[in-house]
Amino acid sequence: MTYDKFNLRVVPDGEGFTVLADSPEGRAADPLLLPESLDHRPTPPPLVQQAAAELMDHCPGASRPPTPPVVDLPPKRVGSQLFLALFPGPVRHLFDRSLGKIAARPDGGLLIRLQLDPREGRLRHLHGLPWELLYCDETREFLGLDRRTPFVRCLDTPQPARPLSLGSPLRVLVVMANPSGTSPLDLAGEHERIDKAHGSNAGVHLSFFEHATREGLRLRLREESFHIVHFMGHGGFDDSRGVGALLFESPNGRPDPVEAETFAALFSGREQPNLVILNGCDTARSAVRPDLDPLRGVAFGLVFGGLPAVLAMRSGIRDRAAIKISEELYRRFALGDPIEAAVSEVRLALHTAYSGSADWSIPALFLREEPVAAPPRTAFEQTEAQSTSPSPHAGFIVTTHGNVEKQTNIFKAGKVRIDVK
Repeated sequence: MTYDKFNLRVVPDGEGFTVLADSPEGRAADPLLLPESLDHRPTPPPLVQQAAAELMDHCPGASRPPTPPVVDLPPKRVGSQLFLALFPGPVRHLFDRSLGKIAARPDGGLLIRLQLDPREGRLRHLHGLPWELLYCDETREFLGLDRRTPFVRCLDTPQPARPLSLGSPLRVLVVMANPSGTSPLDLAGEHERIDKAHGSNAGVHLSFFEHATREGLRLRLREESFHIVHFMGHGGFDDSRGVGALLFESPNGRPDPVEAETFAALFSGREQPNLVILNGCDTARSAVRPDLDPLRGVAFGLVFGGLPAVLAMRSGIRDRAAIKISEELYRRFALGDPIEAAVSEVRLALHTAYSGSADWSIPALFLREEPVAAPPRTAFEQTEAQSTSPSPHAGFIVTTHGNVEKQTNIFKAGKVRIDVK
């Protein structure tokens, strides 16, 4: 597939937001028209409430006020509302023209790239919306299920982005952890399905690291080079502190929470891997409150730490879906699909296998973006002019979240508390 890029940058505009669209067919601007059901804007808590939240962070028995659900509507309804919010007026006309252009090319596609600056506090709540569900009522299609219109999230970073190259043969390190006392995961089944599907494929070299410890992973990354690091295990996110973590195993097999910053540091200064896959709960989440650091979520921390691409989970995901993701993803890589097309095929495989479920929308692919300043609105006046400098596509992040039964396990390590759902 050869993709034209359809860039959608959301920027604050007074009390609301503006969508700036940039494509080879031109530029356009429109207000972001989010319905009230999706427009949750948290505010920083008073100091007393903040202190109470920090206290609860160290008290496993304390009750935490429930976080209101982002959406509680059918997937098509949510996807339709998000589509209408991003594609009103001139932006929609530009989108239709862009689709018309690629329709004449058998291998052509339109890569939809949503650009949100996580350091802009007023945009934080928009990161938590399920943009992967974008649904067009006219065509009755979810855009993310079609390899011709893949959807990715792009993050502005302060460092230059390096090109994404997965290479051949594809070298993959599969990192597996399921500490004692945590909900059991079918890691053996996932291991078997991946190995059976690709173990004899000369184009994919798999290395499995079972009962992974933080020190063991550090040594493996120092001693060997991998195009992809694939984590399979528990993840979690602490809303009160805005901190994400992965559960590794300690030397005695107990839970060892590794915070996002520590995990990201393992990849600092390395040319590889180019893609990290996080098959764990809440790995695509970041802080919603504007007073918290947005870069302490696992996927966000990896991208800002230098990774070109991350595939992570927006919420919990069932074992069956996690296994399907792994199986289909490497099949598509072995067939030569670019990452955007491969993730669309993964979504379609989940949608086909588990019809009626929205599991397919949980994986989130993040691309690393070159550092840019948000252009003024005047630069995106409704015009038919051709864009002369489309933004380069430099990387992505993919996040996966996993839900394990309905059991909740609480772990503490220093200042870290992780709720695994």
